Amino acid sequence: MVLSARTVAQLKQQAQGLVDFIAATSSPLDLGSLAYTLQVGREAMEERLGLVVESVDQLVETLQAYLRDESDVEDVFCGHFRNNRESISLLDQDEQIKATVVDRWIAQKKYAKLADVWVKGLSWDWRKL
Repeated sequence: MVLSARTVAQLKQQAQGLVDFIAATSSPLDLGSLAYTLQVGREAMEERLGLVVESVDQLVETLQAYLRDESDVEDVFCGHFRNNRESISLLDQDEQIKATVVDRWIAQKKYAKLADVWVKGLSWDWRKL
């Protein structure tokens, strides 16, 4: 699950908005459809939040922990992608290497690695998931 915004305050608003949306929805939500919409249907901005969750309930719990500024939450990746751009520049410069790494991580279900590099600024085709 990914969220992004221009500022940290706006990212927190996005997270709270998602929690509120889930709480207000009376019918069951499909986690995969929600993730797809957030990944593909939105422009990625500077401040980024990536979460690896397995259920809507876990998503809400994890978002609430993020909103409380808890730092010990597993599989939560947050950051400003321009500040981390250098750390992934080599991977991002070669499309073939990037595609190979991303495809391998998808095949191995290493979603935390994918979320981590996205938060740091690596762009890749989320539709591959």
